[in-house]
Amino acid sequence: MNVDRSTNPDERERISRRTSFGRVTRGPVHGRFPCRRRLGERPAVFAIVLSAILSCIAAPSADAQNPTPGWNSGTVEVSTSSLSLKPGESVSYSLRLTKQPTGDDWWVRVFVDGAVRIDGVYDVDGDSADDIRWVPSVGWEFDQDNWDQWRTIRVTSLSDAVLTKRVQFDHDVWDHTNNCPVHGVGVVAVSG
Repeated sequence: MNVDRSTNPDERERISRRTSFGRVTRGPVHGRFPCRRRLGERPAVFAIVLSAILSCIAAPSADAQNPTPGWNSGTVEVSTSSLSLKPGESVSYSLRLTKQPTGDDWWVRVFVDGAVRIDGVYDVDGDSADDIRWVPSVGWEFDQDNWDQWRTIRVTSLSDAVLTKRVQFDHDVWDHTNNCPVHGVGVVAVSG
């Protein structure tokens, strides 16, 4: 479509606002495919946007371990790796950090069979009755002064029956910026 852009200013304005898709644009239309011209003028912008999209697709998940500067070799130490829980009884284990955190407000979160259970109870055998309880249910806070002090997790049987399967307690470390440098450490197996 050849249009003499130099003749009529009104015609020039009408053409500059119309594209082949019926959208209104700013500036003059350059030929039949105005998108090609715009992309050609900004290859760096196109490359950056494409790179950002691809990096989001290929990026590791949010659950991946992220190193916290200055705390690369720290983890959670537990007092035992297994506990035997009899019907109606309570047992406990202790945990602490192995390295001083880089700031205050660090958390060791408790996971039971792979999940944080905020209410602190768990139906182990799937019969809709809670079988075990633990306190504290979420975990312990550590800072630069108490990081090496043992903190206790108390596990109580709520059932008169023996546990039918092993329950795994493990832990994540969360720093003061909500970065999670350590996952699934300090494993304690509880069985009947």
